[in-house]
Amino acid sequence: MSASESAQTHHAETVADACRKFQFTRNPRLRALISFYPLLLLFVFALDLILFGSIAEASWTQPARYSSYTALVVAALFYYRLARLAPRTFQIIWERGSIRASESAYVAYLHDSEKRLNDPRGRWLSLAAGALGLLILFAIPDLPENSSAAVVRLFFLRAPFVFLSWLLIGAVVWRLFALGQIIDQLPQRFSLNVQRGFPDQCGGLAPLGELSASNATILLAPGLYVVGGFLFFGVDPKTVLFLIIGLIFEVVALLAVFVLPLTQVHNEMLRQRERYYQEMATLAQRIDDNARELIEPSQLPDPGEIQKRLQVLQALRQFYQENHDFPTWPFEMRRLAFALSAPQALSLLAGVGLQRVIPSWVLDLVKLFGK
Repeated sequence: MSASESAQTHHAETVADACRKFQFTRNPRLRALISFYPLLLLFVFALDLILFGSIAEASWTQPARYSSYTALVVAALFYYRLARLAPRTFQIIWERGSIRASESAYVAYLHDSEKRLNDPRGRWLSLAAGALGLLILFAIPDLPENSSAAVVRLFFLRAPFVFLSWLLIGAVVWRLFALGQIIDQLPQRFSLNVQRGFPDQCGGLAPLGELSASNATILLAPGLYVVGGFLFFGVDPKTVLFLIIGLIFEVVALLAVFVLPLTQVHNEMLRQRERYYQEMATLAQRIDDNARELIEPSQLPDPGEIQKRLQVLQALRQFYQENHDFPTWPFEMRRLAFALSAPQALSLLAGVGLQRVIPSWVLDLVKLFGK
């Protein structure tokens, strides 16, 4: 195929085609790791108990250990959902007419977004995160004294699994920040069409708010889970230090992946609201002029004309009252609060709460496999 034919094919691609082909995670190995991480965790758990018995039992029954892995499972599941939500969101806001742009320009934006998500720098961040995980593991190995089996377990089971877990963390963190930048670029590259009367009460842009909320949820779920675990199980000075560092990172990350990207959308909605309010001010002036004409004695029309003008005045007032509000954020506060809090509450209950409710049979099961 010649270069001109290739260019024609590229320009002929529709938004629906680009969204269908959109790859949130191009690397098939990384995509498999994220998709099957919960199963991988169960496999490592069972293999660990079978091979290393009581040593594995003592390790896996530590609250901090299974709380951190459960947090990773929750993040992987939310990421799996986010990867499918992103292209669907971009297609929905296009089909709603929320983007003022040519189809070829919007398709180019989608291709640029896919490249940003899969930038090679993300691979280096993943490898750096994996190396950091190994560094932490070997710095605090938590080995029983005089146990060669524990050393074998550390190098041949724990180290590979920790590396993969932190590799996953690096890949997810890169894409969270990249998606925030993608949303941030949208109102800078295109003019948004805020449709005041759209049923979602967000000008037709609610999918963007939901996408950003899903992006933030991945950060919040593990963070709140770990905080809840510390509240339940107590803390020590070292744990407090890690907790403070983690919370600072999470606040900064939340600003970067949720607040700042939507700020650009919010500013564009404010600009369009100001233009709309100017139109409404003109309408209000018309209402005032019509009302004055009815009460001016020198210009008092005949009764039939008065009735017609009263009907016009009433219609203008009704239209003004029904159309005075204008959305300025791409989400409803109540729906946003539920979207951000419900998954966290569920993960906290499932992870930390169940440890209080049904600890005996869980520990018995672990001991059974560990024998």
